Amino acid sequence: MIFQMDSHSLAERYCEFIKQSEVLNYSARRVAWGMYADKSRLPAMVEKLNSSIRSFNDSNTLKYLIPEVSDIPDNIELNHVHSLFEKYLPVYEQEHQHQKVESPLARQLFNDLNRINQGVHSLEGIIGIPDSERASGWFTFTLCAETGEHIQADLEDNDYDHFSLGRNFGDLFLGYSTTGKNLFHLMMNDDFELIRQGGKASPQITFSTNTICFFSSLVTHQDMFARLEKWFKDNKLEQYGYKLESKYNSLGYLRVGRFITPQSLSGKSEKEIISYYSDFSRIEKVCIIDIDSQPNYFHDSIQTGDNLPL
Repeated sequence: MIFQMDSHSLAERYCEFIKQSEVLNYSARRVAWGMYADKSRLPAMVEKLNSSIRSFNDSNTLKYLIPEVSDIPDNIELNHVHSLFEKYLPVYEQEHQHQKVESPLARQLFNDLNRINQGVHSLEGIIGIPDSERASGWFTFTLCAETGEHIQADLEDNDYDHFSLGRNFGDLFLGYSTTGKNLFHLMMNDDFELIRQGGKASPQITFSTNTICFFSSLVTHQDMFARLEKWFKDNKLEQYGYKLESKYNSLGYLRVGRFITPQSLSGKSEKEIISYYSDFSRIEKVCIIDIDSQPNYFHDSIQTGDNLPL
């Protein structure tokens, strides 16, 4: 895949992170691939999630348990699993990041939890939408070391002005880079229970090489904000101290680029493009290419569509 990067300061800082990660020999990890044109892969996705849950349950010495999900899970099940992921992750994240000599078991449990999180979000992106209406896909990755170490920085104040709930087919965004859910995520999963029980929304405050790309038809910020506003008022979130208009809610995502359709897929429908990429499940390499210095590389990639430089 080829993406043309946007020309603003945050996109430029993101590109620098990609270049630094390449020098450090970081690779694409924590990859979740939701490029599916239908629900045919649902059973395999459920089994993959449940396999990670079983691995975590069987191995952790603190007797933490996460329930497996049903064959066709709903948002209630997925929200519950995600809430346990948020609860248990800090325990193993601290050991994973701060011990000089990390035990193999600690690394396994940390990776199990991240796979559980990826599995939940993959299923959230596929359930509840009839196949006849499905024409959307997505993927996400983070460039990091095997230990999970990656480059990260705080957002600057003016970055918050660029959050948007809108997106076009093939828009490339900074990933969430935050454990938890912001107000928009809570609305999409109808997860008011988290706030009712004393939990809090987790707005994005940092960015990294964590990246997400959406392949969906046009979604406008105005339409999505109207949905959020109704949910916000129905659940009376103001009484919990939230202000819907605050830019620091970090609603939506920060766009840094857009997908360039290769000539081999020219004229194809959005669903056909998603179906083509559904046959891929790995990201081999992510890099920044200066098209002025390497025009042939860009031309060849546009012809085939087989590479994923950013």
